[in-house]
Amino acid sequence: MIANDAGSSAVVFVGMGPSREPVLYVGTTFVKGPLFRDDIPAVTSLRLSRGDGEAKEFELADKGLATGTEISLERKFRSSYRIDYVGGFESGRYAYFATRQGATIGEDAPIQSRLVRVCTGDAHFYSYTEVPLECIKHDINYNLIQDVYVATAGYNLAKSLGISEGDEVLYGVFVADDMTSFQRNFPTRRSAVCVYPIQKHVEKKFEENIMECYRGKNLKQLPWFKSSDGCKGTHLSWKDVECGQDVNKNIGDFSVSLLYSRFRLTYGPCLFVFKH
Repeated sequence: MIANDAGSSAVVFVGMGPSREPVLYVGTTFVKGPLFRDDIPAVTSLRLSRGDGEAKEFELADKGLATGTEISLERKFRSSYRIDYVGGFESGRYAYFATRQGATIGEDAPIQSRLVRVCTGDAHFYSYTEVPLECIKHDINYNLIQDVYVATAGYNLAKSLGISEGDEVLYGVFVADDMTSFQRNFPTRRSAVCVYPIQKHVEKKFEENIMECYRGKNLKQLPWFKSSDGCKGTHLSWKDVECGQDVNKNIGDFSVSLLYSRFRLTYGPCLFVFKH
């Protein structure tokens, strides 16, 4: 199920699932409606073919007694905390969504672009993680992501980014919002394109955030997904936690500053800035 009104968003794409079979990844804005809509997850992966036993198409790709390939907004925040899904893609062992959402809970919270990620082999979505995605040039924060596209770097771009030719890069199209407007998420005509090396930059930032949590530092900072308690310190390695563990499931961003934090995906080269 997806959002069913003109003002909400939904993103769907096909990627690998926990059983190494193609699944349908879905990210959708929560929409008020009939009672059954309260059970629609924010992010989920669904079967594309019948499985063994009674499993049917478009059921959860994997489901246990209390977990599965889904994550839902905390009930008390469903009417007040909005997530707009802009795009999605698979890269390596991960499925990603690009979103616009509040940096914190509250009507006055600034709108922020984020990358959401789950490990494709995670049957519980314990690995669900959010990291802010920033595009900044000349002190202008282009904070509203509009679209994303993944491609491989050619020779010149690879050289400028310090990566290998053929490595994947993420292009993001952003606009700056009107900070003087009383409306949240209100775009201006100032726009920019920023590029992020996926293996060198994106994956590294996610790993840094996740490992900080498994060292027992900070809070998990995802109250809208009922995950705001303190991170528990462990001796687990990255290999042990890459696809999530129940002990520290659903991790958010730990930074205090809205800009230039080392744990955020602060922009790589800002390729183009457009002024209208």
